Amino acid sequence: MMSATQANQANHRLRSALLAAVLPLSAALAYCAGNSGAAISGVIKNSEGAAVHNATIRLFDEGGINAVGSVKTDDHGAFHLKALDGIYDIFVSAPGFSPQCARLRVRQGHSTIYNVRLRLNPISLEERGDVF
Repeated sequence: MMSATQANQANHRLRSALLAAVLPLSAALAYCAGNSGAAISGVIKNSEGAAVHNATIRLFDEGGINAVGSVKTDDHGAFHLKALDGIYDIFVSAPGFSPQCARLRVRQGHSTIYNVRLRLNPISLEERGDVF
């Protein structure tokens, strides 16, 4: 029969061995989750189908409270944002256009496609004096 001290020492050795086995596995899982290849990509065009370059894409956590990413479109209107598995609110804006927003589900290991056609913003046109 073991004494209370011996039982505590054995219990401590067992916990230490379990932690030594579990911690590297936890770190590997966290690394994989952060590098899952999950992403959001797409092309932003105007209502006539022309690329909208330099549009701003902002990614927020669900509910639009915390920003988790931001990127500008390239000359072809394309963008790419890395993301973790989850639900996000995405906002697309460009000068002279009405902004667009949507809620997207991003899944680990997948690329979510979000293509947008922005419409001209009539208020912006009036401010510039382009409305007759």
